[in-house]
Amino acid sequence: MRHQKVIWMGAAVLLAVVFSGVVDLYGQAASKGRPTAVATLDVSKVLNELEELSELKAKLRRRQEDIFTEKADREAEIGLIEQDLTVLTEGTKSYKDAEDRRARKVIELDAWLKFHQARLQIDQAVYIEDIYRTIVSTVGVVAEQDGWDIVLYLDDIDAVRGQNVQRVQQQIVLRKLIYSAADLDISDRVIQMLNNEFENKTPDTDG
Repeated sequence: MRHQKVIWMGAAVLLAVVFSGVVDLYGQAASKGRPTAVATLDVSKVLNELEELSELKAKLRRRQEDIFTEKADREAEIGLIEQDLTVLTEGTKSYKDAEDRRARKVIELDAWLKFHQARLQIDQAVYIEDIYRTIVSTVGVVAEQDGWDIVLYLDDIDAVRGQNVQRVQQQIVLRKLIYSAADLDISDRVIQMLNNEFENKTPDTDG
C-alpha cells in the first residue's frame, strides 16, 4: 500500500512538472506575441510502419540464422569427433589426438559464437540509433515545413493493456502527455516522408 502511494505521488509530481513546463512554454510564446504551435508524434507507430526498420529486422534475422547454421555445422563436426572417441582405445595416441582436437573445436566454437553474437548486437544498436536520428531529423523537416514549434512524444497507454499492475503503473509514471487532439499527430506525415526517402535510395533490383 505504501509502495503504491509512493508511485502515485511520483506520478503526480511528474505531471506537475510536465504541465508547468508546458505552461511555461506557452507563457514564453505569449510574451513573444504569438501562440506556440505544438504537434505530437507516435514514435511506436512510426517504428512499426517504417519500411527501413522492417528491412533491417529481416537482415538481422538472416544474419542470426546464418550464425545458427554455422553453429550447428561446427557442433556436428564436434559430434563426429566424439563418435570417434567412443571407438578409439583410451590412452592411445589416436585417442589423445582426437580428445585434443575436440577440445580445440569446442573452444573455437565458443569464441566464434561470442564474437559474432556481440558483433550482431553492436550492429543492431548502431542501426537503430541511425534510424532514430533519421526520424528526429525528418520530424524537424516536417515541423519546419508545417510550422510546428514543438513536437511532443505521444505514447500509447493501450500498449500495456493486460499487463501486470507494476508495468501499467510504470507506464503511467513515465507518461509525458495526457491528451492531444488527433489533428496534431504528424506521425503519418513523418512515416510517409521516411518511407518515400527509403524507397528512393533503395536500388531497384528488377530487370
